[in-house]
Amino acid sequence: MCDLMDYLAGNVQLVIAIFENKLICHDSGNIIIIDGTSVIEIPDVVSIKYYQLMATNSYLLAIGEKQLQLLSLENASESKFISFASPCYCVGADIFEEQDKIHISLLLHNDWEEIMRVEEYAFTFDELHEDVVL
Repeated sequence: MCDLMDYLAGNVQLVIAIFENKLICHDSGNIIIIDGTSVIEIPDVVSIKYYQLMATNSYLLAIGEKQLQLLSLENASESKFISFASPCYCVGADIFEEQDKIHISLLLHNDWEEIMRVEEYAFTFDELHEDVVL
C-alpha cells in the first residue's frame, strides 16, 4: 500500500473519481486508472468538455452535458462519440461490461418538456459508429 501511496503522491495532481473500485486520476497529460494493484496510464485524449470520468476494465467514459466520449483502454486513440439532440442533455450516466457488451445507462433531461428519463443501451465497441446522435 505504501508503494501505491508513493506513486499517487509523486504522479497525480487531481483525483477525478472513484468508480467501481477504480481510482481515476488526471495529471498534466495523462489519465491514470488504479484498480487494486494495477495502474493503467493513458494519454489524455478526451476532447469533450466533461464533468465525470468512469472506467470499466476495457473502456473509459467521459461524460459531458452535450456529449459522451467512449475510449478503448487498449488503444486510447480509438474513441467514439455519443451526442444528445437538443433540447436533451445528460445529467448522469453509468457504464459496465457484461458478456462482451458495453452497457450504458443515461439520465437525460429535456428542457422543453421539463422531464427526465432514463435510457439504456447495450452494444459492442465495434458496433458503435464514430459519432452517434441520440
